[in-house]
Amino acid sequence: MTTQRIIHDRRRRSGSASLGLLLMATTAGCAEPSPSEAPEGSPRQARATVSTTVDAPLGEVFDYVVDRETPARDLRGYGRVPGVRGDVQLTEGGWDHPGARRVVVLEDGTTLREDIEVLERPARFEYRVHDFQFAINKLASEGRGEWTFAQTQAGTRVTWTYVFAAKRRATLPALRAVVSKHFEPYMQNGLDSIRAHIEDDS
Repeated sequence: MTTQRIIHDRRRRSGSASLGLLLMATTAGCAEPSPSEAPEGSPRQARATVSTTVDAPLGEVFDYVVDRETPARDLRGYGRVPGVRGDVQLTEGGWDHPGARRVVVLEDGTTLREDIEVLERPARFEYRVHDFQFAINKLASEGRGEWTFAQTQAGTRVTWTYVFAAKRRATLPALRAVVSKHFEPYMQNGLDSIRAHIEDDS
């Protein structure tokens, strides 16, 4: 552990809160899903994908997204999903290589852990999030994020996908509701903020 200081502290947004109320509503009386909802042998996953085109070079966009400061700058709370306040890095070196690990501190004071699994500049960035303290831990065991980048005539095409693994088949419908209604808009707002910051600085 190389630093114990939480960086990039921001004012907590009034709209950021725990997912607890939503989870209570969506899981109350939740029965085992039918085969049509979760066929035997199918992945117990909830997925969200957002994308945009940034008017900037491929390498510049990749470097901005991977930068350690970007989540606290651009990932703000939406609905019941808290935004990012800062982080505490757990490994030596920068946030720029597979194997790097950190604790992400959210605006409501809860945390999660994040590990870089793939970093291939300027095309791909993948990571795993786990040990959630906020209320999605009732539904999901882990999440995996993937960013892909491609140069186009209009600029750099950025696609961000999150896949959460449900803890049990019975929690899958509620997890998918949370991801669709709250997490996907949170991702899109974050991606829009990233695009705006990059284009404003170009």
